[in-house]
Order: sequence, then structure tokens, then C-alpha cells
Amino acid sequence: MQKTVLFYGDSNTYGYDPRFVYGGRYPAEVRWTDQLRQALEGRWNVLDDGMNGRCIPSETGTRWFLSELKELPPVDLLAVMLGSNDYLNMRSPDPNAVAMKLKAFLDAVRDSGLVPEILVLSPPYIDFPEYPAFSRFSTRDGHLSAAIRAMVSEYPNGVFFENTESWGLETAFDGVHLSPQGHRAFAEHMKAWFEERL
Repeated sequence: MQKTVLFYGDSNTYGYDPRFVYGGRYPAEVRWTDQLRQALEGRWNVLDDGMNGRCIPSETGTRWFLSELKELPPVDLLAVMLGSNDYLNMRSPDPNAVAMKLKAFLDAVRDSGLVPEILVLSPPYIDFPEYPAFSRFSTRDGHLSAAIRAMVSEYPNGVFFENTESWGLETAFDGVHLSPQGHRAFAEHMKAWFEERL
């Protein structure tokens, strides 16, 4: 029986093309979500909900998300990739604060009983090598993914973690959004993750 996965994330799930200032989007054949949908056709129903600028939902935002989740076909796996915008909006970036905010969201989702399993994806690395003034926002040191990994490790069975920072994904010139090559590599890694589970 075909299962359903919902990818819930920000602009890198949406497929934002940074060459366009006002919400440009890569075509479907470039976006990792669409590549994965094609690769898993007949085995997994791949849904995606990506939004530019999305942060980890607040308590109110979480209630809104859960109400929307109830309107979807049953979701067997919720895959969450959030935290980049929270990190970038901090005056002094704090990986642990991002992880704790994400934990509050995950706790609410688990308590709702709407999804049996959750996959937490640490966001692709952020880096601005050409802009030293923004060096504090770089996640190449691995501290953000490590904080999220440590938080996820405290959950019992049914909550998984994947570190996308370790995938060596190529980002576009802005240092935040995936390039077309990055999307292709992301899709390949996710395909391997699902095939291992199958």
C-alpha cells in the first residue's frame, strides 16, 4: 500500500531560485521535492509544503498547521526541515535556542497523534564567505545540526534525524539556497533514505 510523506519546510523546500528577488522558483524538474516524487512514484505519495521565509511555527502557528494537517489524506511520515530563518533572524545566533523551538513544535505534532513518524532534517549549511560581517551566521561549524541532532536523540522510536549539512550540498551564490546541483544531490540522498526503509 502506498504511503504518504509530507515535507514541511522553508524556501529550500519551496525551491526558491535566488536569481529572482520576488519569490522566483526553480522549475519542477529542478526542485528536489519533484525529483523525489518522480523517483518514489507508486511507492510513496510525496507532498510538499515549502514557504519562503518560514520559521519554526509558534504555538499559534502550530495549531494552524495541525488544523491543515487534519484536512490532508493520512500522513504516514512528516519530514520537517526548518530552522534556517530562525537562526538568521537572531542578533546572536543560538543553535540550542533553535533546537528548543523546534522541539516545542515536534512535541505538539507528536501529541496530536496525527502522524505516526517524523523525520527531522537539519537545514543545509549557511555560509557567507564573501561577507565577513555575516560570519556569525555561518553553520559550517556544525553547531546547528549538532544541537538539532542532540534534541532529536532524546525522543523514543518514531522520530528520525538526517544531517543534510553532511551531504556537501552546493548552494547558490547567496550562500543560503540550494543550487540546481544542490537540489539534484538532495533528491538523491532522500531517495536513498526511503529506499533503505523499503
